[in-house]
Amino acid sequence: IPSFAKALYKWALESLSLVVLGKRLGCLTLDQLPEDSDAQRMITAVNDVFVYLAKLETSLPLYKYISTPSWKKFERALDTVTSVAEKMIKEKLTELRKMEDKPEK
Repeated sequence: IPSFAKALYKWALESLSLVVLGKRLGCLTLDQLPEDSDAQRMITAVNDVFVYLAKLETSLPLYKYISTPSWKKFERALDTVTSVAEKMIKEKLTELRKMEDKPEK
């Protein structure tokens, strides 16, 4: 597999969303995910979090005093992870509320 890490990210995200939200995202296709899809945005952001966290931890801690480019990219990636996760959670809550409001037969 040419990009094993990408396939692993897709599998991890698909597994996590299925377990936590009971919803498949469609990550495990052979086709390339669209760049603007929630799944691809989450995969890219999680990868960026790990990359920039490693850079921040192994360099001088200037980011504690000034907003360095690595810190800005790290924050942006965390914001993306948070916004996509919030969107998915809100969708699941809406679905659960609809199920709750249905009258029993």
